[in-house]
Amino acid sequence: MGKPRREPIQQVLARNTKFHRQARNWTQEQLAEASTLGARKVSTVETARTDNYLTSVEKLAMAFKISESELLDRSTPFPTPETAPVGRP
Repeated sequence: MGKPRREPIQQVLARNTKFHRQARNWTQEQLAEASTLGARKVSTVETARTDNYLTSVEKLAMAFKISESELLDRSTPFPTPETAPVGRP
């Protein structure tokens, strides 16, 4: 028996975006205005036809064996000479 398949991150974003939009009774146009994205982009996100950026985030996180949210965590400190891995500037 193999590992369970992970849901692609584009589909997670699509599902969660649609859920939060519908929970607020917003149309895609209202979300587009609130987010400053175009309505076409909102539609693209909700149908999981996003660009390769999310795939890259997912693959990088898998390589580091961390979650996508950890990779994108804004509170992660910038490396300093003291905290940089050995052999790295």
